[in-house]
Amino acid sequence: FAFSSSCWTTCAKRNMPGNDILSQTLDRLTRGIPKRELRLCITEANECEEALQKDIEVLEKALENGDETNTANTNAVNEMMESPFTPLDRYWTTSALMGRLRGAMAPPSLLQIRDPAAAASLAATKSTTNKSSKQPDPSKIPSGATTSPEAQNLLDMMQIPAYTRTEETATILACYKKIFANRASIVFKKPVKDEEAPNYSERIQFPMDLSLVRKLIVTRHITCFRQLHLYTGLISYNCVKYNGRETDYGIVARDFEQVADEIIRQAVLAAEKNTAGVGRPASTKRPPSSTPSAAPPMVSEDSVKMPPA
Repeated sequence: FAFSSSCWTTCAKRNMPGNDILSQTLDRLTRGIPKRELRLCITEANECEEALQKDIEVLEKALENGDETNTANTNAVNEMMESPFTPLDRYWTTSALMGRLRGAMAPPSLLQIRDPAAAASLAATKSTTNKSSKQPDPSKIPSGATTSPEAQNLLDMMQIPAYTRTEETATILACYKKIFANRASIVFKKPVKDEEAPNYSERIQFPMDLSLVRKLIVTRHITCFRQLHLYTGLISYNCVKYNGRETDYGIVARDFEQVADEIIRQAVLAAEKNTAGVGRPASTKRPPSSTPSAAPPMVSEDSVKMPPA
């Protein structure tokens, strides 16, 4: 259940139903990550794949030998099954990227593998809590599904001109305020300090929070919805990287990104609709002829009252 970027690319080339949306979603998630982080992610993904292959070999040997499995192999299997970490969870950047996948495309957690009944109960509880949400319930998506309406909506959004078009500061700020006001963003409103999270500055090389996002909007470093989307994604990435994908904060990060994704998507749709309305051809009827109004009187410089020095 640990996948590397090379695995996703290979799957996408096989023309299997649903694999294309997965590869495109991963591509979308990497766009807001700095290049240095991506290079580290590729290195860790390869190491993760090698570790996974070793674990598979140990398990296959145990299955082949049955009761005749040697002590060393038995101990290796027991240690693997009792470990709180999977090969994916031992690598921060790879786990952070994969940990942002939601719904059917998300890698299974240890709870899902070791205790499917408990995982199903937890998913049902969360579903009951979020009945009022318009988002599709991940627990109702068939197991093994390789597509997601939510993921497809976000990919479609990227093709809308309003997503990359430069907007007024007020327009971007209005979208930002909706994200900021949502309760899912409460832990991301201020910078993380090392006193609160030990060694945070060492592990997270590109910190981001909502207060900094606002400054970037006001100073016109963020001028379109795409840039806002990338920075909110970086907030989620950093949180999952530092805390782990299956921790409480990792789950909160996914919830936050899901909220931000939908708010930005709705803002893009509204902006595109407004643009289409403005671009409609005006009425062909001409106004009735009338005597042209007189031009406004010219204002001379002498008539302008200057404020006292």
